[in-house]
Amino acid sequence: PYIDNTVRVFLGTQVGCAQCHDHPFDNWSQYQFYQLAAFTAGTRTKIARGSPGFEKVNPAQKFIKEAQAKYPGGKVPGAMQRMIRANSYQVSEVKANLRLPHDYAYADAKPGDVVKPEVLWGEIPSTAAQRTPRQQFAAWLTSSENTQFKKTIVNRLWKRLMGIGLVEPIDDFRDDSECSNEEVMDFLCEQLVRSDFDLKEILRTILYSETYSREATDYQVTSGDSYHFPGPVVRRMTAEQVWDSLLTLAANNAMPFQRPTAAEIAPTIDIDFSNATLATIEKAAETFGKTYAAAAYQRSLRTHAYQGVVLCRASELPSPSPGSHFLRQFGQGDRESINGQEDTANVPQILSMFNGPITHVMLEAGSSIYDNVVSSANPREAIEAIFLSVLTRRPSSDDRSIAASEISRAERPGIGYGNVIWALLNTKEFLFIQ
Repeated sequence: PYIDNTVRVFLGTQVGCAQCHDHPFDNWSQYQFYQLAAFTAGTRTKIARGSPGFEKVNPAQKFIKEAQAKYPGGKVPGAMQRMIRANSYQVSEVKANLRLPHDYAYADAKPGDVVKPEVLWGEIPSTAAQRTPRQQFAAWLTSSENTQFKKTIVNRLWKRLMGIGLVEPIDDFRDDSECSNEEVMDFLCEQLVRSDFDLKEILRTILYSETYSREATDYQVTSGDSYHFPGPVVRRMTAEQVWDSLLTLAANNAMPFQRPTAAEIAPTIDIDFSNATLATIEKAAETFGKTYAAAAYQRSLRTHAYQGVVLCRASELPSPSPGSHFLRQFGQGDRESINGQEDTANVPQILSMFNGPITHVMLEAGSSIYDNVVSSANPREAIEAIFLSVLTRRPSSDDRSIAASEISRAERPGIGYGNVIWALLNTKEFLFIQ
C-alpha cells in the first residue's frame, strides 16, 4: 500500500489496483507496479546486526529483559519500554530482490521472476544515479523535471484556496483528465520551479490573483459541468478552520504552547546502544516520563483545558482527535485514509454549536470576545464589536435592529450579547468561506 499511497499523495495518481492486476481503468500494468516497488525492496525499519550496540541479540530486547529481571513482577515502567523500543527503529537498506507474486498471470514475465527497478515515466535524475534505489526513487518523485509532481502540488494548493481543483479528483490524474485552465496550471508550475518549490510563494501568487478576490459562487463537482473559476467556490470551513476561528474568539492566547519538535525531544530520548547501560537508560527514562511521555504530555494539555477540552490551535493538538471531539464531529480525518476529511453536515455538529464547551467558553467572562463586548460603552458599540469579531463586517441597519431587540428582551445585557454571538456563529456567513 505504501507505493500506492506515496504515488497518490505526491503524483496525484492511483496505481493501487495494479498491485494485484493490470489497472482496469488506467494504463498501469501490474509489472509496472512491481518495477516501481522494487526501488524500496530491502528497506529495513529496525536495527539489525551491524548497528551500534547490536551484537548477538537486539540491544533493545536485551535491556528490556535486564529491566524485567530488576523490577518486581517483571513490570518495566511504560515510559522506559516505549523509549527503548523507539530507539530500535531505524531506516536502513539491505540488498534484496523483489519478485513477482506466485499468481502473476501476464505474458511479459513469469511468477517469481526478479523485477528490476524502473520509474513510471521519465528518468532518474543524473544527480542520484550513484545513490541507493530508495534515494533514486525519492529523487525522481520530487524532481523539478517530474511534470506530474509539479501539477499535483499546484492542484492541491489551488483547491485549498479555491475550493475546487484545476483537475478533479485531485488524487486521480489520468490521461483523459480535463484541466479547467491549462495556462494557469502551466504558469503556476513554472513559478513553483522558479521559486525552488516555495509553497508560500505559490499561495501568495494565488491569493493576490483577481480570481481569488472575486465573489464566491455556488458549484458542485458532481454537477458534471466544467468550472472555469469566475471566483472561488462557496464551501464550509474545514474542521480545523472552524475550531481555530472559534478558539480565536474564545481564548486570549490561542496558542498557549507548541508541540515539541523532534530536535527538542531527541536529547531526552535518544539512546546510544553502543555504550548505554541500564542505569543510564533508567535516568533518561525518568526525564522522559516527566516531560514527553504520554501521561506527562496529557497533563500539560489539561492545564489549558475548559470542561476537559484543550483550548489550543488544531495544529498543536494530537491528531486525530478522539471521536467525540469537536474536530472529529466537524469532519477531521482519521489519518487512516488519504483525503479522509469530510465537510458534510450532521446532527453532532448542531449539538456542538448549540451546547458544546467551545461555544460555552466564549459566552462566559474571561473569554476574548465576551470581555471585549461587555466592556463596550453602550449596546450600539457592543453590537458593532460582535459583528466585527464574528463576521468581520459592520452590522447593517436590519442586523442592528434585530440584535438590539434580542438584547433588550434578555434578563441582562450579558445574556443578550451571548445570544447574538451564538446566533451569528451558527450562520452560513460565519461557517462558510465566501
